[in-house]
Amino acid sequence: QTVPNGKGPLTYSILAPSAYDKGKKKSWPLVLCIPGVDETSKESLLDNWSDGELRNEVILVCPTMPEDVEEWNQLPGVGTMLILFRAIFEEWAIDYDQVFLAGHGAGVDAALSIAGKFPELFSGVIGRAGDVQSASPENFSNLPTWFSGGGPGVTAWEEKTKEAGWDNCTVDPSGREVQILGWLRDTRRNGVPTKITLVPGRPFPTRAYWLEVPTGDEEGSLITAEVDRDTNTITVNAHLVPTVTLLFNDLLVNLSKPVKVVVNGVEHTDLLPRSYRTLLKLIFRGTNDPGRMF
Repeated sequence: QTVPNGKGPLTYSILAPSAYDKGKKKSWPLVLCIPGVDETSKESLLDNWSDGELRNEVILVCPTMPEDVEEWNQLPGVGTMLILFRAIFEEWAIDYDQVFLAGHGAGVDAALSIAGKFPELFSGVIGRAGDVQSASPENFSNLPTWFSGGGPGVTAWEEKTKEAGWDNCTVDPSGREVQILGWLRDTRRNGVPTKITLVPGRPFPTRAYWLEVPTGDEEGSLITAEVDRDTNTITVNAHLVPTVTLLFNDLLVNLSKPVKVVVNGVEHTDLLPRSYRTLLKLIFRGTNDPGRMF
């Protein structure tokens, strides 16, 4: 299939469960796949996702990536996946809390890099038969990963996540679709996590879940945020980050009571009114989705 992308049509292949019926109002898990080098989108789906049980439960989509593999981690590759992401959401009944990125071969590093730029969009990342090259786990505090057939880069990734205290990396060297399906069934996006770690970038990332910051490229910039719902307090610690925007809902804090925000030790408490206008604005901006409303 094809979808316009401003530079000619973006082509992609899709495998949907035989039981898929948009009219039944059932939402389905989605796996956005990045192929290996010299794999067509159709070949990648048919060769790498052959398990019938998985195909019966998950919608699989794979685009034609830019010819230059070096661009897969950069704006051309990121743009390809974001356009595909939007096109599938507009046409298919997707479970917004079960959207995964998967990479095969060279696509592993690209999938990790893209997810790290938009961590709030995805439920997890799958890497198969490829190693981690330049991608970093710094924005994966709430984003699980699953790997098979990796190398020293995957080992280093797992070690870094453990050092950070994030028990969300699974490595199964010989794992195949049956193991992936079990992991997919148990993995859902946490759209309103109580703790966030974000390293801003240029032009992305600038957002993680309920927190937004300006575009940044200063080395060492870092922001962490944590919610204590019992005291209705959000604590933010920012380094080399000039401003921060917080997005609120009643899952995060109790908006019927005053909310305390502490930023780098400075406290402010206020009663925050619920606003239908703000809700609509965030839907228009693309900040809200059916799995997360602020």
